[in-house]
Amino acid sequence: MGRVINQQVDIGLIEDEMSHPMLHLTPWLDDELVVFCSPGHRLAAKGRLSEKDIVNERWILREKDSGARQRYDQTFSRLLPDLQLYLEFRHNEPIRRAVEQGLGIGCLSEKVLASHFESGALVPLRLPAGYQMQRRFFICTRRDGYQRAAVASFVALCLDGLPSRHASRIPPPCSTPLPQND
Repeated sequence: MGRVINQQVDIGLIEDEMSHPMLHLTPWLDDELVVFCSPGHRLAAKGRLSEKDIVNERWILREKDSGARQRYDQTFSRLLPDLQLYLEFRHNEPIRRAVEQGLGIGCLSEKVLASHFESGALVPLRLPAGYQMQRRFFICTRRDGYQRAAVASFVALCLDGLPSRHASRIPPPCSTPLPQND
């Protein structure tokens, strides 16, 4: 957000809604983090986690500063002192592979894992009642100033195919021309 505010970049793709008088946020994508295991894991047949499972399993997660990890920590905040963090990675792929190898259970975006669930390489695990890990991503642009046609086109491309409720929230490009360097 700071880089958008300071005009270092024209657009930001961010997680979680926030408010700043200089920024316009357009809802972009809804996502849900999913806990998952390998097909050979003892929880695969069960398909559901209990609080006891959450505490007793070895977790393979994203690094502490990632949005996915922050949502995980918020969701399980009451259980955090008792959780077994086994491995921590900066990228999704090593998490997926470690879970496929049966080293523990993981938690990543359903969008990242959908094809692996469909192929049977991984198994989603339902959370106990009262736990949910939904999140929303936003397109962040400046409220004032010139918006390049490329930025407006990129925003439109991002929103293409999404429900029409998003289309009305796209800020119109500012009609102020760019300064000419003669």
